Amino acid sequence: RGLDSLDRVYSGDDYARGMMRGLLLGDGSGIRDVWTRDWRRTGPYHALVLSGSQITFVTMLAVLWLRFARAGERPLLICAVALGWAYALLCGGHVPVLRAAAGFTLYACARLLYRPTRLVNLLGAAALTFLACAPEELFDASFQLTFLSVAAVGAMAMPLTLRWIEPWRAAFRSLSRKNVEPFLDPRAASIRTELLLIAQTISALFRCPVAWATLALRALGSPVYYCLRMILLSACVQVLLAIPMIIYFHRLSISGLTANLIVIPLVFSAIPFGFAAIATHWHFPAMIALWMLRCAQWTASAHARWEPKLRVPDPPLAALVVFFLLLACFCAALKRQSRWTLPAALAALAVLALIVVHPFP
Repeated sequence: RGLDSLDRVYSGDDYARGMMRGLLLGDGSGIRDVWTRDWRRTGPYHALVLSGSQITFVTMLAVLWLRFARAGERPLLICAVALGWAYALLCGGHVPVLRAAAGFTLYACARLLYRPTRLVNLLGAAALTFLACAPEELFDASFQLTFLSVAAVGAMAMPLTLRWIEPWRAAFRSLSRKNVEPFLDPRAASIRTELLLIAQTISALFRCPVAWATLALRALGSPVYYCLRMILLSACVQVLLAIPMIIYFHRLSISGLTANLIVIPLVFSAIPFGFAAIATHWHFPAMIALWMLRCAQWTASAHARWEPKLRVPDPPLAALVVFFLLLACFCAALKRQSRWTLPAALAALAVLALIVVHPFP
C-alpha cells in the first residue's frame, strides 16, 4: 500500500518514485546508479539508503505521541520498540534497519531496568548479538562500516562534544535565567559570564535593552552549536572510517565533511514529509520531500565536482596497526582527560596523512 501510494503521488517522475521508494520503504529496485554515483563518491550515501534514520523517526513518533498523551515511560518505550521492529520487518528486514532496531531495543531495556546507558556498551552488546547469530558478518564491509561509524560517535565524538562544545551550549541556554551559576559546570559558568558581558557591550553600543541583546546572542548560539557538533561528528566518523574506505574502495572522500553537514539534515527532514505523503496521498508534503531530496542531490553533485580524483593504494599492515593503536590511545586519553589527548590525536592524523599521501606499491 505504501509503495502504491508513492507511485501515485510521484507518477510520471521516475527519479522521485525510485528514490523515495528506496528512502522510505527500502525498495531500491527503481534506483539507478547514475543517480547515486555522486552520493557514493562524496560520502553521504549512507543517508540515502534505508538505515537508522528511518528507525529514529518512527520510534520518535511513538515517543512524541505517548508523551503528548501523558503516558508513563514504560508504555512509551515498549510502544516505540514495537513500532520500530514493525517498521523494520515491513521494509523486508534489511540488515542495517535490524541493527538500528536492535540498538534501540537494548537502549529501551536499559531504561526499563533503570540502568544508565552508554553508546559504546550498547554498540558492543548489539555487535555480539549479531555475531552470535551470524559470525561471518565480522568480515562483511557493511557490518564493519556500520559499527565503526557508531564507535566513532560513542568513543570520539561524544566525549569531544562534552568536553569542548557542551559547556558553550549550557552557557547559551542559561543566558536568560538568573542565579544558575551554582548549578552549572565551572567552564559553562565562566563562559556564561563572558557572554553576559558581551550582551551588555552590545546593549551599550546599539542602545537596546540588555534582554534583547541576550536573546540575540542565545538565538545565534543554537545554530553555531549545531554546526560545530555536526562538523565534529562528521570529522570523527571520517577519520575512523578512513582505513576501511581505503581498503575496500581505494578512496578517501575529502569533501565528505561538508557534504554530510548539509545532506544529512536535508534527507532526515525529507523523511517525515515522505511518510505524510504515504499516509495522506497529499501532493503538498510529497513535493516538499522531493524538493529536499533534490537539494541534497544538488549538494552531493556539487561536492563531487570539487572532489579530487585521489586513488589510495592498500597501506602496509604496520601502518594500519600504528594508526589504530594511536586512535586507541587517543580515546583512552580523551576519556581520562589526559594531557596526552592532543599529541595522540596529532600523531594519529599524521599517520593517516602518510597512508593517504605516500605512494605505497
